[in-house]
Amino acid sequence: MTVPELEPGAQLLLDRAAAALPGRPAWIGLAPGRINIIGEHTDYIGGLSLPTGVNRWAVVRIRPRTDGRVWIRALDLDEEITVELAQVPVLPGGWARTMVGAVQVCREAFGLPSDGFDAVVTGDVPRGGGMSSSAALCVAWVNALAAWRGRTLDTLEAARLAQRVEHVWSGVPCGLLDQVASQGSVAGALLRVDFRESSVQT
Repeated sequence: MTVPELEPGAQLLLDRAAAALPGRPAWIGLAPGRINIIGEHTDYIGGLSLPTGVNRWAVVRIRPRTDGRVWIRALDLDEEITVELAQVPVLPGGWARTMVGAVQVCREAFGLPSDGFDAVVTGDVPRGGGMSSSAALCVAWVNALAAWRGRTLDTLEAARLAQRVEHVWSGVPCGLLDQVASQGSVAGALLRVDFRESSVQT
């Protein structure tokens, strides 16, 4: 999501992530939750939708390491995992499965450095509140990993990668509405998404 000035809630989350994982270089993924004015389920059947992002955010901060491992800490849950980047495991359900799923999806899509990384994740999108917290988290992840790879993802590319994380790793057969809204929203505007022709306009 593009914002003319970083709103205070987002900055607080970024500061929290930086305090938990200080140092440079570091790469950030920031994605909002969303609301939808009209057009629910049109991503399944092909139609128009008018979503927009909200001022609730998911934040991912990653920092490289050199031993081929991936360490991820979920600050809001006070939980962490460590896995080998060369052999990302299929974990039981829950937040960790989604996180390593994002790593695997991005590695398959555009490759990742083999050195590994540390990461922290935090956010204030209400879980189960209808604002698509899971989509925001997946979108933040794919953007952080793309930044580490030196790539910038367009709206549909990021949305499809985040959707794949949810389909394959979270077991959620979602459409693209939530991910498109989280990636493509612009402050103070609605998105006009036409799922018949895969077009997004502000």
